[in-house]
Amino acid sequence: MLRIAICDDDITIVEQVRQYLEDIAKNTKRQIEVVEFYSGVRLVEVASKKGRFDIIYLDIEMDIMNGINTALKIREKDINVLLIYVSSHEGYYQQLFDVEPFRFIKKPIDRDIFKEIFLKASQRLEMKVRDFHFQYNKCIIKIPLKDIMYFDSERRTINIHTEDKIYTYYDKLDSVEESVKNDSIVFIRIHKSYLVNYQYIKQWEYTQVTLYNGYTIKISEERRKKIRKIYMDLLGKR
Repeated sequence: MLRIAICDDDITIVEQVRQYLEDIAKNTKRQIEVVEFYSGVRLVEVASKKGRFDIIYLDIEMDIMNGINTALKIREKDINVLLIYVSSHEGYYQQLFDVEPFRFIKKPIDRDIFKEIFLKASQRLEMKVRDFHFQYNKCIIKIPLKDIMYFDSERRTINIHTEDKIYTYYDKLDSVEESVKNDSIVFIRIHKSYLVNYQYIKQWEYTQVTLYNGYTIKISEERRKKIRKIYMDLLGKR
């Protein structure tokens, strides 16, 4: 089941988005749970206390807390949720890069465009299900790739860093990189000892990256030009 939030201070838009979602779910036999919000403050409050959403439809210009500040607050806790802006204002593209939106839907909402974007979002979420498997103490352990912030290596030891735990096992980072390179979750080798999940990068500089948890990782000098090109390509696709 997909857990979806709609946040807009215009009740008409909220009802329209809900109706479109319910129609698509019925026609495609998808299970959804839709929760409505009329302020960014309330959305942030619920998202932090009562669990994460898979997709959030969000207006930009709202009273008290606008859609960009709302998204920044949500990104502090959840970097995986797909943010879809629904707005009549298009002059915010530069600020939107900071919150990694999935798509932008212009008001008035076109039903066909709305459906197309929802189906693409659903497909993206379905692709994120794959797990990373490794062996430790004769046991096979699996972790959802989307939950891995980065891998680091020390000699023949691999450390897997998630938001709340570190897993350690024996392998080479080259092998890890090879196993995840064709996945929808993009991992970037920014250093011989670090393989980083692109989704967890909050700030990108020429010499280093900063993750959403505040941790800074240096980009090795010989990789800087190549990594910058990869980043610009990824940004262009978005």
